[in-house]
Amino acid sequence: MVTRRTVLQHAGSIALVGSVPSWIPSARAQSSPRLVGQNSPTSSPGVPSSGGNGTCWWDASGSVATQTGTATSLNVYVQSGSGHSLVLGLYDSSGHFLAKASLGAVTSGLYSGSITPTSIISGNKYYLVWQASSSIAIVDDGTQFKAKYTSNTFGSMPATIPISGGTTGSVGIPSIWAAGSAGGGGGGSGGGGDGGFTAAAGVTTSGTFADSQAFTFHVAAGGLGARANPLWLVYYPFESSFSTHPTLSRTRNTMVPATTNTVISALNPPTNAPGSVAYIPVPGGGFKSSAFSNNGASAQMLCDLHSTGPGFKMYSFQKRRYDFANNPNNDKMFRVWPNPDANGYPNGYFSRVQTTGEHNGNVEFAGSHTGLGAHSNFVPDMPGPLLHTWHTDEFYGQEGTPNRTDGIWNWARQGVMAYALAGRWLMNATGRTPPQNANMFRGTFLDQVTNTPPNGTTDTGRTGITVVDDSWLQLILTDETGGVYHWGQTNTAEAFVSNREAQPQTLRTDTDVTIAIRKGSFSSLSGISAYAITGYGTAIYLGTGI
Repeated sequence: MVTRRTVLQHAGSIALVGSVPSWIPSARAQSSPRLVGQNSPTSSPGVPSSGGNGTCWWDASGSVATQTGTATSLNVYVQSGSGHSLVLGLYDSSGHFLAKASLGAVTSGLYSGSITPTSIISGNKYYLVWQASSSIAIVDDGTQFKAKYTSNTFGSMPATIPISGGTTGSVGIPSIWAAGSAGGGGGGSGGGGDGGFTAAAGVTTSGTFADSQAFTFHVAAGGLGARANPLWLVYYPFESSFSTHPTLSRTRNTMVPATTNTVISALNPPTNAPGSVAYIPVPGGGFKSSAFSNNGASAQMLCDLHSTGPGFKMYSFQKRRYDFANNPNNDKMFRVWPNPDANGYPNGYFSRVQTTGEHNGNVEFAGSHTGLGAHSNFVPDMPGPLLHTWHTDEFYGQEGTPNRTDGIWNWARQGVMAYALAGRWLMNATGRTPPQNANMFRGTFLDQVTNTPPNGTTDTGRTGITVVDDSWLQLILTDETGGVYHWGQTNTAEAFVSNREAQPQTLRTDTDVTIAIRKGSFSSLSGISAYAITGYGTAIYLGTGI
């Protein structure tokens, strides 16, 4: 049996001592509400341990939160620290890391360290973990409980702790607790309606739910789907640069303007953005008809998707605006062309047809499709108006099997899908003229304006954030309410107009996702919901900003 004394003698341990001596300075008192843990120790003698070396300790039984709120600090009563360094950690009920506070050198008394604002939910279990660089005595309550410990490099809390494993010993419950602000759903703090977050059932979060902040969601049940590399394949912040994002884009590239009329402009930018790429397309003018280049064998791509064949998936998130006198005709908003493969077919695009005032989609020269919906490949009543308005477009694709109508090519504007989810396209057909390539999803291109208008002199197209990725596993912030993410087709009762912002992911496992928050066009993140897209037509609700 592991006894209290053997725990105290274990290399790397931290002793727990029971009394709260009179020498604890009242000036250090922690006034923020306690959310989870213990901060009322009683008298119980203890003996400081020897050792240290970063071993992590925690109460094997965990601590149940007494109220919901946002934890902003971790706190501890130290009886004898001898100037050694102490680190505290907070973990969820599954043993996943949430936050830590590095307290530095401690001697005696009450110590408090700030943490990333972390949601705490009343009734949920959490684990308060501590580690020291060498021998430290922490006040405990004099009871006996099963402690667990695991070796770790000092200063770097492990990503997970072994809740069901590890070594145990009988010691008192330490006087360590998380404090912060009570009320709401936890997950952050801050003014202007941003910072707080109410997590969905089964979800825990850490971080401040505000623009440019790192924010993590943990789904205990899993099902998020894992990505080997969570970064987007290419991420162009065209609001301020022709180049891909320096840290949040998996690949690097700089787009070259087609003419001197392609510039970063501060005129009519997307909401909350400093500007956008502005260009004056010349109708029928080859490479001059788009911001960067026309489509075709020698075109300038946003990226090469490097399709791996049937089943390969792609996703794109884009913002665009047309400051034209009249609606354009045959404007191909986004095109997937097999460049750099030989030949130009099949290729996929969506465009607007001026004669009908509607849009249409196509997989060019591959031919047939099935189940797209009541409107065949024509797309009526997509959200508008088209002119002088910023629109958010998303594109979903999946490489088809040669000679089978099982490929996916779909477009959503403001959350409204062009086609039914069940719709499929024939791609990569053999024995066709012109010949078809093996893979459609290779080169990706923007805004090919090939017919009149525009007028070629003042009509201006504008492009905001542009993302192209090789996965459907995305994280979206949206104003859709009720915990429901919509996939309805245009001109049907299921169509639902929404405002969405794709989020850069820096971690994506089956249970965890971390994002670098893009507020985008939202005036506030209060009431804005987060969804993990897990597939074509499937999403997990993660919670809503408060």
